[in-house]
Amino acid sequence: MLQDITMGLYIPGDSIAHRLDPRVKIILAVCYVIALICASDILSYGLAALTLAGAVTAAKIKPSMLLRGMRGFIVMIAFTAVLCAFMTPGASWVQWGWLSLSKEGIYKGAQVLLSFILFIAGTSWLTFTTSPLQLMEGMSKLLYPLRYIKVSPQEVALIMSISMRFVPIMAEESYRILNAQKARGAYIDSGNITQRVQAMVSLLAPLFIRAWQRSETLSTAMLCRCYQSGAERTGLRKMFMKRADYTALALMSAVLLIIIALPDYY
Repeated sequence: MLQDITMGLYIPGDSIAHRLDPRVKIILAVCYVIALICASDILSYGLAALTLAGAVTAAKIKPSMLLRGMRGFIVMIAFTAVLCAFMTPGASWVQWGWLSLSKEGIYKGAQVLLSFILFIAGTSWLTFTTSPLQLMEGMSKLLYPLRYIKVSPQEVALIMSISMRFVPIMAEESYRILNAQKARGAYIDSGNITQRVQAMVSLLAPLFIRAWQRSETLSTAMLCRCYQSGAERTGLRKMFMKRADYTALALMSAVLLIIIALPDYY
């Protein structure tokens, strides 16, 4: 499932979402995450899902791409949802020894499940429609106030964009290492939980070495291109907002305000 992680990938296109200002798309993603945090009932999550569906349609992204990106996180999502379901206090509905499942727990588990799914899909939409260069330039513009505290916004944006880009790369490396270990007789997909965990631990050392090698290669490439830390840089294209950008901001602001206000009425 590691090869199915698509977060951090960029899908070239000429859709409405692709043509939006990168600063606007970052703000939209942040507002979307805040809306998910504030969501507390089925109407809130339904509105967030409807907003995501509209964004995916505007980006001309196949829903299968979003679903594929979630396969790599399915174990984490399921484990977190089940844990919340059993750890949330409430009137016991089903009892298995010391484990207690309540109506409140089921509701909390479903809420966590929806939040994770919508969060992964929303962040994937951002990277699908924004190239790493545009993402870095957009973040550097939004983080410009950091200059007043002697922090380079371009350096911060570069670190964040490289980190996001490394997610699918390291997932692919993990998949290759797993296949190599299986070909040499490693029992990764068999045995009990303890044996599988011990087998997965053997993945960490080669994965760390590959990550170090890739970072060294990236550092050498940046030095060969005369990269200097703290130097002033200009963008290849000047960013300016259009009518579509203001419309998208207005719609997302309305959705966020509605989701914040919904708990007061339901």
